Amino acid sequence: MKQMIRLTAGVRLTLYVAIPVLISTMMWLLSREARSRGELVRHTLQVELSLEQMMSGLKDAESGLRGYLLTSESGYQDSSRAASAASRRELEILSSIVQSTRQRDTLGRLRPLVEMRLGQVEQNLAPARPRTLAGADKTTLDDGARLMDSIQSAAVDMRVEADRLLALRETALSSSANRLRWALFLGYGLVVLVVLWLYRTTLRYIRQRTQAEERLSRLNAELDQRVRDRTAALEAREDLLKTFVRHVPAAVAMLDRAMKYLQVSDRWCADYALRSGDVIGRSHYEVFADIPEQWKEIHCRGLAGEALHAQEDKWVREDGQVTWLHWDIRPWGNRDGLPEGILIFAEDITARKQTEELLRQSEATTRALLETASQAILTVDETGAIVFANPMASEMFGYSGTELLGMPHEILVPGRLRERHVIHRANFAANPKTRPMGIGLELSGQRKDGTEFPIEVSLSSVDTARGRLSVSFISDISARRQADVALRNSEQQLRALAGSLLTAQEDERRRLARELHDGVTQLLAFLSIELGRLASDLPHDTGLVSERLRTLHDQAFRMSNEVRRVSHGLHPWVIEDFGLSVALEEFCDEFQRAQAIRVAFDGLIEDSRLDPVAATCLYRIAQESLRNAVIHGHATEVRVELHAAAESIQLRVLDNGVGLPAQETRAKSGLGVVSMKERIRLVNGTLTLSSTPGQGAQVTAEVPVPEVKREQYAYSGG
Repeated sequence: MKQMIRLTAGVRLTLYVAIPVLISTMMWLLSREARSRGELVRHTLQVELSLEQMMSGLKDAESGLRGYLLTSESGYQDSSRAASAASRRELEILSSIVQSTRQRDTLGRLRPLVEMRLGQVEQNLAPARPRTLAGADKTTLDDGARLMDSIQSAAVDMRVEADRLLALRETALSSSANRLRWALFLGYGLVVLVVLWLYRTTLRYIRQRTQAEERLSRLNAELDQRVRDRTAALEAREDLLKTFVRHVPAAVAMLDRAMKYLQVSDRWCADYALRSGDVIGRSHYEVFADIPEQWKEIHCRGLAGEALHAQEDKWVREDGQVTWLHWDIRPWGNRDGLPEGILIFAEDITARKQTEELLRQSEATTRALLETASQAILTVDETGAIVFANPMASEMFGYSGTELLGMPHEILVPGRLRERHVIHRANFAANPKTRPMGIGLELSGQRKDGTEFPIEVSLSSVDTARGRLSVSFISDISARRQADVALRNSEQQLRALAGSLLTAQEDERRRLARELHDGVTQLLAFLSIELGRLASDLPHDTGLVSERLRTLHDQAFRMSNEVRRVSHGLHPWVIEDFGLSVALEEFCDEFQRAQAIRVAFDGLIEDSRLDPVAATCLYRIAQESLRNAVIHGHATEVRVELHAAAESIQLRVLDNGVGLPAQETRAKSGLGVVSMKERIRLVNGTLTLSSTPGQGAQVTAEVPVPEVKREQYAYSGG
């Protein structure tokens, strides 16, 4: 029914749209045809009008010529020439609008005749001598009369053709008008038919909808009755289930989808010291606020329809008490494809679990220590014979099972060390105590196949019924030795890479700084000079243009200064030209202006003995320290000091900020601190970070002076 209704509505909508469009299109086509026919009629009338006006002009020119020849008055001459010009214009218009082939052929005969006659008129109008009707003039008039007869004949042919075309086109126009009227009549009739059809369809649709609503009302009533019956049955079953849950001899709780209690068993209340009236209607998570998150996830899975259970599960209560439970979760009911809640069956097995745990601990302690140890454990009696070897010992030395039992302990020692090992074993037996073996020595073990490997050994002793036994705990440190070697190699490679990266970074900064200084800065300076000169050369009455040029000049000047500052930040050329102390003093002044804080510099020393790499290192450390003091330390005052000694040059940066976080003063530092450490390491210097929370931070960097530079410094009395 719904599909049929939708189909009927779609058909109606289609007809509502299609019929007006179809009628409008048809009317447009017919009106277009009528307009075309009308244009053809108007064109034919225009051809006849132009022909009549051309012939009228030609006759007027003839009349003016006759009057001029008779009277020699200039008025006739002017009127004749004006008529000739009008006749020529109409002839041109006629030539441009004629479309019929026959008319074009007739116009082809008419045009030269008209041109010839107009030429004769112009020639006779020329003021050469007085005109009379005698002699040659009479002949001229006769020739003109014959030429006019030919022109009249051609004009008659064109009129006949024009009348024929006009009759045909008027007939076509009348037919188009009739077709348009019939189209209008048919269109209106079609609209009436469609409206009547739609009216009948709508009435039928209303009747069908009324019937459908009546059937739907009956179905709804039947469905409501079924729902009431089903609800009553479900309520009865739920009451029965609650009664069962209440009296079942186990800890059972019945909860709805909101995890609120619907019913609990007496055993549940007894196990958890609750009263039934206190929990019914309350949330399970409210009653037991210390339920772990994984149990809440299990409850969600149960509410999704999954049955779950656990043989034993640990529950740590808020007071630290540990409870062990055996539980099952079953969904109950079904509403909209989902359970209406869950049933929780729980059994407290804490006492049983504690008993099992004590037994398991008593039985497994020795076995866990000996058989599952990651170390090889050997027990040797006073004669040096092996009385116990754990699986790791057999695996480490390449023996199987109990093969080591009863064998002399020295079989596991390389042959070249056995005699000395016997002496050490005797000394330990005389003075047994727990201690590592071979402190400061590299110990080796020997496998069954004769291969040697590095080991670590710890010794202890235990008194048993068999006498005093020596216990050895042996670790294979081959992997550790290899890892140590690999780590050292990796650290060396990493440091070499860091040095290469820092060197490449400085080279790239130097290149960029040079390009900025030699290229962009010079161009900006030239632009600033030219803008200033142009502003000065302009006339005084160009105030707005001069003001704009001065603004551009100031902006170009500021851009030049900014590029120069960036260039100096990338690579301080002043270090190479004037030394580190001058470069630091200049940087402190720039930083103070840029950050609006007080930066004091104390360190104008003689630093020519410091090589450029070390000087750049100290300069970068000063840059990073000042940035950290402002960004992370929120300092308002910074002091930079540079001191020279016989063997080194020391840089200190002190601030009054909040200090470094604790982790910044340890090995786990930020990228800035790591960069400073790598730079100082490349020049064999030292870096010290110290800080007191709330009292600022201090960065101290010290780089050695090359030996040759030291001697020069000592000789100069520095």
